[in-house]
Amino acid sequence: MTINEWMLLLLTCLAGAASPGPSLALLMRTAIIDGQPAGVIFSIAHGAGILMYACLVVTGLETILFNSPKTLFILQIAGCGFLFWVAFKIIRGNRMGTLKGNETQSPSNTSQPILKHALEGFLIVFFNPKIAVFFFAIFSQFLAEDQSIAIKAGMVSVAWLIDTAWYLFVTMVATLPPLAMLIKGYKGQLELLSGYALILICLGLVWRFF
Repeated sequence: MTINEWMLLLLTCLAGAASPGPSLALLMRTAIIDGQPAGVIFSIAHGAGILMYACLVVTGLETILFNSPKTLFILQIAGCGFLFWVAFKIIRGNRMGTLKGNETQSPSNTSQPILKHALEGFLIVFFNPKIAVFFFAIFSQFLAEDQSIAIKAGMVSVAWLIDTAWYLFVTMVATLPPLAMLIKGYKGQLELLSGYALILICLGLVWRFF
């Protein structure tokens, strides 16, 4: 691959990572409500999910997905169910006043375990098989039969590092002190907004099934 091809791959992966969607909405909620450490954990786990799909695409997962529409449909439904569950927990927790009870605590308090944010970051990717289709569409432009394992590993690494770096960047920007102070007084409203935004995203995804 030439330098121009690597740059094109990089920019394409960046455009995919920066596009609005369920992952970005959930990351914003996590970083703003639960704090920067939670956003960092979410970003790293999300990147791990991207790495998994990129590796699987390179090794032929797209063939399984394209030849088994039922498997693809089941994964899509499971993904929507996961997002609805997350949204329900967000809205229910807000209405029960859990945020008010934590007003005097720092955003990264121990009531939000590391595993929770890691699972959310990874599962929101895992339950989205369209990411595999996305990478197939990208990698099909650059893959060739005579390519070495090193080049294929480099392509996977670009996708993984770009996604992780972008989500870490969004986390850092969303938790800048001026923004954090402004957001602090609107945690409840932002919590509800993020929950309802996830529900709207889910409805949009479900609508595309029919």
